Amino acid sequence: MRDEFPRPQAQRKNWQSLNGKYLFAFIEEFDNRYFDKTNYNLTIEVPFTFESELSGLKDTTFHEKIVYYKEFKVLNFPHTILHFEAVDYESYIYLNKELIGHNIGGETPIDIDVSDKLKENNTLVIYVIDSPTNQSQPRGKQYWKEKSAEIFYTRTSGIWQSVWLEYLPDVYISNLKLTPLYDLGLIQIEFNLNELVDYEIIINDKVYKSKAKSLVVIEKIKVLNNKNDYQKYSWSPEQPYLFNLIIKAKDDTLTSYFGMRKISYNADSVLLNNKPYFLKMLLDQGYYEDGILTPSDISVLKNDIIMMKEMGFNGARKHQKIEDFYYYYYADTLGFLVWSENASSYLFNDESKTAQINDWKRLIKRNYNHPCIMAWVPLNESWGVPLIAKDKEQQLHSLNLVNIIKELDSTRLVVSNDGWEQTKGDLCCFHNYQHGRLDEIEKRKKFAFDLKSKENILKSTTANKTIYAEGYQYNNVPIILSEFGGISFTSKEGWGYTSVNSEQGLLDEYKRIIDVIELSTGLAGYVYTQFSDVEQEINGLVTYQRKYKVDPKKIKEINDLV
Repeated sequence: MRDEFPRPQAQRKNWQSLNGKYLFAFIEEFDNRYFDKTNYNLTIEVPFTFESELSGLKDTTFHEKIVYYKEFKVLNFPHTILHFEAVDYESYIYLNKELIGHNIGGETPIDIDVSDKLKENNTLVIYVIDSPTNQSQPRGKQYWKEKSAEIFYTRTSGIWQSVWLEYLPDVYISNLKLTPLYDLGLIQIEFNLNELVDYEIIINDKVYKSKAKSLVVIEKIKVLNNKNDYQKYSWSPEQPYLFNLIIKAKDDTLTSYFGMRKISYNADSVLLNNKPYFLKMLLDQGYYEDGILTPSDISVLKNDIIMMKEMGFNGARKHQKIEDFYYYYYADTLGFLVWSENASSYLFNDESKTAQINDWKRLIKRNYNHPCIMAWVPLNESWGVPLIAKDKEQQLHSLNLVNIIKELDSTRLVVSNDGWEQTKGDLCCFHNYQHGRLDEIEKRKKFAFDLKSKENILKSTTANKTIYAEGYQYNNVPIILSEFGGISFTSKEGWGYTSVNSEQGLLDEYKRIIDVIELSTGLAGYVYTQFSDVEQEINGLVTYQRKYKVDPKKIKEINDLV
């Protein structure tokens, strides 16, 4: 059972996991009979979805409506918050037969104050609607057909991240927001209090005391004082220094951490802490053979990052998924940069536009405090905006997403439409899988030509699409080859963009492509496709079971050439 504290960057000692066995049913419609546990015919292990092996069901057929039932007891505290970290997609939450919450969106938390609704013995019922075929609904890599194919995989329906109770005293801290003001050496700490009380902020061993003059507290505290401090205490993949943070208000204690780092850019480079930093990243789908989108254990998330670092990568583009909090926690603590990307819709209409905007407003609040996150990616390969090349409304939607994200977070980079047909963002990101097979000499030459310089990159096309949408142009930002490669090598049947038949063949092809990148004068980084095999897609550097296909040291030696 997943029983770790779900939010490692906002820890408290009093809490209760509600993961584990639930009664469960596939239903046609929801009604009062589902408040009676005798009407359930299945059990499921939460937080794993019914499609997964770890749920105990492993049913990958279409089911649009499902319902969960659980009985539980609680501790006696002044305030109790019920948390669902993620429920895909629309959920109705009932506590003791009373509707206490309705949520639309499958990737961000649901937090409900249930303090005045609890009894000694409680019943929780969650009714979920998740259309397996609705392409207006953000779904990422979850396929809208019953069987996985090509780049699309098994669906995830219902509860897929932890369910838990957080117990709070009469006065408590909420909405912690941490912003490193790197050039000033300051950390800006914001949080809410529900009463005006004295509070303490403890950074490492240094204590700052004050009395709240407002229910919204904003403090700016100096943590980097001189050149030596910047050298020793700046966060980076090579030196992931984290400051310990404790906030106390009356009987409440919140334990956290933060990293001091700055993300910016010039025309040629991404800048980390004001210095050029070449990105060597992997596309990471975040799928697992036994749990689909939900890892069996948080150690799996840690191991993924360790493996990527062992191969010489300094970051990952977490693709089409908002990951478990522990992924970002381990990226923070181990030193690993992350591009954070939400799940795409595949149609453009009012439903998809509203869903994307709402998701991003909640997503940034969810992930804002993690120093590992350096970029936000709202759109990928024109998914959900299929006519963006010329359509003004879809172009404006792209710009709107970028502006909303930048308004909510001015400290990170934003990619307008990763892959092609971009509008205006902080990075120019293009995809190119046209590296050619061994026998495709002309194709291989064209790949090298297209990557040779900024001018060549910007004139190139991929998948018959231009780098920028009509009416938009390159605006002196770093250029990233944000998808390429996809070389398959495995004994299993499946597909990749090209294939090899030996370990040495994979190393040779990888080096051949990296050599082209190394010779380019126009690139500020790359994102190789991909970290692991996923179902029928067998183009990972490791297998679906997280076994290296080739010696990681040899991959690192190649990455170190750039």
